[in-house]
Amino acid sequence: MTRLRKMMLEELQRRNYSAITTRNYLRVVADFAKYFGKSPDKLGPNELRTYHAYLLRPAITFALIVAHVLKPELKTRSPARLARKC
Repeated sequence: MTRLRKMMLEELQRRNYSAITTRNYLRVVADFAKYFGKSPDKLGPNELRTYHAYLLRPAITFALIVAHVLKPELKTRSPARLARKC
């Protein structure tokens, strides 16, 4: 476990976040790092803005953002089915 991940995990536990919320936060940070192919500690505000724009680009609907952030089990469904579900 990296130092940054350990610090984040400790902070989430200190704030008494649920296990599911903690898992989702860690997954979103991992997705962010994977998008750039770098460790999260090597990324800054510019990369965060770029990633945010990527998530909000017109090709991604609100339903897909919800699926990405809140409902990872829905990632395997088609966008049309996601729109009906959300």
